[in-house]
Amino acid sequence: NLWAATDNGIAKLLVKNPVTTWGEPTGYAGATLFIGTIRNKTYVGSTEGLFTKASGEELKSSDLLTARVYDGTETRNGYIISTEDGLYIIDNEGVSKRSDNAYYLLTGNEIKEDLFYGVSRKEIDRIRLSNRGIQTEPIITMDVDVSDLYVGEQDIWVAGWDNTVYRYSHSGVEKERYSIPLSESMSLRKIGLLDGRIRLGTLEGLYLFDSADARFYPDTLFNDPDIYTKDLSNFIQCSDDEI
Repeated sequence: NLWAATDNGIAKLLVKNPVTTWGEPTGYAGATLFIGTIRNKTYVGSTEGLFTKASGEELKSSDLLTARVYDGTETRNGYIISTEDGLYIIDNEGVSKRSDNAYYLLTGNEIKEDLFYGVSRKEIDRIRLSNRGIQTEPIITMDVDVSDLYVGEQDIWVAGWDNTVYRYSHSGVEKERYSIPLSESMSLRKIGLLDGRIRLGTLEGLYLFDSADARFYPDTLFNDPDIYTKDLSNFIQCSDDEI
């Protein structure tokens, strides 16, 4: 280790950096949108296609999938990824195309592990995985583009680009809608469950759904004022006490 003296004390520096990076000089290209690992083999999806890295090997482009990757989520046996060429499955058998349907957003179902939802602009499809392949069916059609969605036990929550949150039943029937009081140039980014309650990330901070008033309010739970006043585009709950 290397120790450095500073005006405020001392700093311990790592001489050998444990982080390895891959970029254009090594053949990797595009913005990274998906990363998954199966049996010590890593799959990386980007705007330029799919890349793979086996243990002890370099990262390399996959000939099996060269289309832009939009999103990916974990399944029981691997991953399902959405590309501009359709839906692909990555599992112990490798990479295989299963559907021509393209979605720019994928999300799972908390109750049923083989049930997923795909978003293609103004339409939301239900996606079922089985031994026979993939079955898709449209369940929600909207008048506005979808920014994000969250599938809960009882409802499907959809954040629209019109700064409105839509609440649907699992059968696709609209139950309620909530207008979010944002500036005209601002937008909704992320909707999901945090600490057991529906929260909404926007370009003007974090909002909390109050079921008693049936409204979204600015969330002031956190002690960092930036969280409820500035751009919050994503969040995830890692454990009971970590967000």
